[in-house]
Amino acid sequence: MSIARAGNRYKATRQTAIDPNTQEEVKLFHPQQQLWIDHFTWSEDATEIVGLTSVGRSTISALKMNRPQLTCVRKMWVKMAEMEAHNQVEKVQREKLKTP
Repeated sequence: MSIARAGNRYKATRQTAIDPNTQEEVKLFHPQQQLWIDHFTWSEDATEIVGLTSVGRSTISALKMNRPQLTCVRKMWVKMAEMEAHNQVEKVQREKLKTP
C-alpha cells in the first residue's frame, strides 16, 4: 500500500479532528486551499512533521503522519540526501584537484 493510500485510509471522509494541544475540534488541512508551510514544518532531523497550528497538529494526529513506518522511510531519505550531498562535494573537490 502506498503512503498516500494509507493516509487516505485514515482520513476517509473526515473533515475535522481534535487538536491534541487544545482539545478543540478544527478543520483538517486542505492542500488545495491552504499552504503547507503555514501549518507544518519538519523536525530538526527531518524525520517527523511538526504542526505549527491547530490545523497542522490535528491533521498530523488524525492522519497518523508520523507513524513509525513513515519516520523510518524519512530516515532513509535523509541518509540518501546526505550521501548525495557528500558525493557532490567530493566531485567538486576532485575537479579542483584536476585544475592547475
